[in-house]
Order: sequence, then C-alpha cells, then structure tokens
Amino acid sequence: MPICRVHAKSNYTVINNKLLRSKNLSCAATGLLCKVMSFPEDFRQHDKSEQKSIEESKRSDTWNAGQR
Repeated sequence: MPICRVHAKSNYTVINNKLLRSKNLSCAATGLLCKVMSFPEDFRQHDKSEQKSIEESKRSDTWNAGQR
C-alpha cells in the first residue's frame, strides 16, 4: 500500500520520529502524546472531556494491548 503524504501549510502537527519510535512509551502513551501536542501552546482544558476520553480508552482493548 503506498504512503500518501500531504503537504499542508496549516492545521497539522509535526512530531519527531524519535518520540514516536521510543521504546519507553506504550502505544497508548504515544497516542496521548500526539493528541496533546496537537493542541495550541496556550490551550487550557476547562472541562473533563479529555479525562473522560482517557478513562474510556483505559477500558478498551487498545489500551490493554499497549500495556503488555
């Protein structure tokens, strides 16, 4: 399957491959890191929506597979 790369000028996040390939982070932690890094620098969370999303993820098979 070919890789489709998009050359966007806005609304995207660049993340160093070294972070993505780190053996010190689980798949779930890497996903959370990517999500957090996508927010603007001055972003402040004022509700519990992200915390709820994280807690739901902990109960999912994806989270459990990342913890092994």
